[in-house]
Amino acid sequence: MSILVYTESENNEFKKSALEALSYARALGDKMNESITCLAINCNDFSQLKQHGADKIIDVNNSLLEKFTSKHYSEAITEIVKTENIKIIILNSSANSKYLGAYLSGKLESAYISNVVDLPSELSPFLVKRTCFSNKAFSTTEIIPCAGQGVIALQCRDNDEDLIKLMRKAGCWNIFFGFETAVEELAKNMLTNRKNKDLAQMKK
Repeated sequence: MSILVYTESENNEFKKSALEALSYARALGDKMNESITCLAINCNDFSQLKQHGADKIIDVNNSLLEKFTSKHYSEAITEIVKTENIKIIILNSSANSKYLGAYLSGKLESAYISNVVDLPSELSPFLVKRTCFSNKAFSTTEIIPCAGQGVIALQCRDNDEDLIKLMRKAGCWNIFFGFETAVEELAKNMLTNRKNKDLAQMKK
């Protein structure tokens, strides 16, 4: 049994969020005493994967996978899950992985949990911390594998570069940011996971 990480790449370069997912998987593997298998699609430089803790790298070269589609990518991952006896699949926080996670869990008939922000607090039962209510709160959720597998999708970072690129392609040309309050005392007491509650810094 091992943990599989889909390491997303673009132009033969692994995305930062993919390497973060691999680091998470490495820490999870150490906690579970399991090996880490990485899936790389149409790549040829794996030095970063080894540096971030991959035990095994599977490289899939397929012309059908040159452009992302949830269907083709989930089919490729499903084959590896079956042949490698994978129990946990880790996805990064990219826009593509959001589509892939739901499609993949349906194909595998597995548990799926998104917006995970921390390693499991317990392994039996398997409890993970995730954001909820538009990132204004946290919940502890149990993963109950339906068919022996579980899919974990990590929480997006504050600056989701992939999502911004997709928005630009769709015609978005401007983004307006709003704050819930300009009263410093209220900002400090708000139950959000926002890292920065300093109003002076917000104004910058």
